Amino acid sequence: LLLFSSMESVQRVKEKWFDVFRCEDAMSILQKEDIYDLVSSSFEDWKLHVDWKKIDFTKCSGFTNLTLKVNANTNLVKKPIVFIRIFGSTDEVINAEKERMMFKAISEEGLGPQCLSSTPEYRIEEFIEGNSLNNLSLGEDDNIRKYASLICDFHHNSTLQEALTHIEDKTAVALTFRKTWLQKFYDNYPKYQNMTQFPENKAILERYHKFCSSQFLEELERLIPSDNDWPVVVSHNDIHENNIIQYGKEEEKKLILIDFEYCAWNYRGFDLGIWISERMLDYNHPEFPFFKL
Repeated sequence: LLLFSSMESVQRVKEKWFDVFRCEDAMSILQKEDIYDLVSSSFEDWKLHVDWKKIDFTKCSGFTNLTLKVNANTNLVKKPIVFIRIFGSTDEVINAEKERMMFKAISEEGLGPQCLSSTPEYRIEEFIEGNSLNNLSLGEDDNIRKYASLICDFHHNSTLQEALTHIEDKTAVALTFRKTWLQKFYDNYPKYQNMTQFPENKAILERYHKFCSSQFLEELERLIPSDNDWPVVVSHNDIHENNIIQYGKEEEKKLILIDFEYCAWNYRGFDLGIWISERMLDYNHPEFPFFKL
């Protein structure tokens, strides 16, 4: 009965998905009862000690999923603040089952937030109180050292390697990228152009289409090394400032990675290269396209 109730709550939340993404105040769209049902179906102490009328929740950043920080506003439960991730429809881009399996392994190894409860529709995670980095803090010596240690542990963790081996062949995603995402975009360019009514988006698509020309794709394939040339490891593949959280006391700040949708085999240098490139980008630029080098 509880599971059925939580699934109904997920469906009600998903029906309001697009409204939530267009609204700064998620509270005006989502219902507290629905969010409470999701959490209380997993935690007995929430059912006993949390008044749904007193909970607060805020919409967090996210593109592929709906993510919420939920606060019970009471100290009578073990986890008064949790993070809910309601999965979006991303099967064409992300292998949802693989993401759930890898997140479980990452959580158990202490390399990401703790997984508190998980279903095919949503996941409840540990909420880590901290701040995401920015392009300036990415370049600080202390953060560079911490990231190097963190990503080394991630790349060479035997449990993650074993988990990913059971899911997919050990082939660097950089080798398949040309034949999947880039080629798919190039082949479906006319359809994408017809999907948007905004002139600025059409212009961006046109520039991207020229960038992804068949000549470029052939050159890219020539430049990418074979698996035997560079070490292939378990990679995060989506390293940017919002996916690296700094937390803890001021004198002993730590870093932790979040958002593992693109976790896959890749060349060891990929996650290092992204770190370097992200340092060059300022995402707080106030004018279109809202970032600058």
